[in-house]
Amino acid sequence: MKRMFTVALVVMMAVPVAEGAAKKRRKRKSSAKATEPAKIFEQVDEAARAVKAVSYDLEFDVKEGGNPGTLRHMEGKMWLVAGPDKKLASFRADLKYTGDHLARPRDFTAIYDGKNYFRADHHRKTARKGDNGGKILQEYGQPIALATMHEFVHPTPFSDEVNAPTVELLGSEEVGGVDCHKLHVHYAREQYQAIWFIGKEDYLPRGVIRINKGDQARKASRMQLILSGLQVDPEIPDDAFDTSLPEGYTEKSGKRSGSSAME
Repeated sequence: MKRMFTVALVVMMAVPVAEGAAKKRRKRKSSAKATEPAKIFEQVDEAARAVKAVSYDLEFDVKEGGNPGTLRHMEGKMWLVAGPDKKLASFRADLKYTGDHLARPRDFTAIYDGKNYFRADHHRKTARKGDNGGKILQEYGQPIALATMHEFVHPTPFSDEVNAPTVELLGSEEVGGVDCHKLHVHYAREQYQAIWFIGKEDYLPRGVIRINKGDQARKASRMQLILSGLQVDPEIPDDAFDTSLPEGYTEKSGKRSGSSAME
């Protein structure tokens, strides 16, 4: 399945259809009703493939369901930079979030500059560094993964949507100050759906509601990510990926035992 390199970190996140099966469905698609929505996603896929870097402000909410310990609300800003293979090469996340089991909101910055990871806890005034990206994503992965619009840093960003069995154009809606197409996608695995908000001018995503209808292992959930202030290939400040220790912060070393993605 595509986009699994980050989506796998998030227990309830909706996972679209396998690309191989999607190619088979493309040959069978002939319904005139599906043509217009499918063509919209073809343009979206082309526009997203051309993106080399983005920055955006975000608001994330769990609208329905979720398992115990779920992150519930998050706000912040993301910088994403794609590598030559169009996969995520570096990022910066400035995020504040709340969750079911958290006594207070969390406020942190996480940076990966292509080699080194850095995370600063702005409440505790502590920071951690490392050259193992996977380690920090395992420890703090859920907020970062949920805040990331993965399609901006993926080699086949909307192939699953282009080839989905059913795509409905629901109309128009303004999202983050942008007039958007509103499209409802039913993926091959009936458990998963999504409602996408696509800018009518640039054909780039401004929001998504990921729907998991639930099964024996997971509760049903609806998770919404809304973007605003989207900038494509922005001029990146020199200090955006600075992993040096901020003044007044204490560096922590070693791996905490029993740490979790939302701790």
